[in-house]
Amino acid sequence: MALRAGVPVQDMEMWQFHPTGIAGAGVLVTEGCRGEGGYLLNKHGERFMERYAPNAKDLAGRDVVARSIMIEIREGRGCDGPWGRTLN
Repeated sequence: MALRAGVPVQDMEMWQFHPTGIAGAGVLVTEGCRGEGGYLLNKHGERFMERYAPNAKDLAGRDVVARSIMIEIREGRGCDGPWGRTLN
C-alpha cells in the first residue's frame, strides 16, 4: 500500500506474515490457538501441516505455516470462502 502511494520502502524482506486469521473479517487468530491444540484444515478436512512439517505439524513456525497455506491454496485445497474450515 505504501509503495503504491509513492512512499519509499526499504528492508521489505524483514516483514512477517501472520498466517492464521478469519478471511474477510480482518480478524487475526492468535498462534496460541494452535499451541493449545487447534489445527489447520484444508477444504477437504485434511490436517495438511502433516504434509509439510511432519514433526512440528501445526506447531511449525509462521514462515512454514504461511508457505504451506499458500501451497494448499495454489493446488486448489484452500478454504472455499471467507468462512471455510481453516482452524479447529
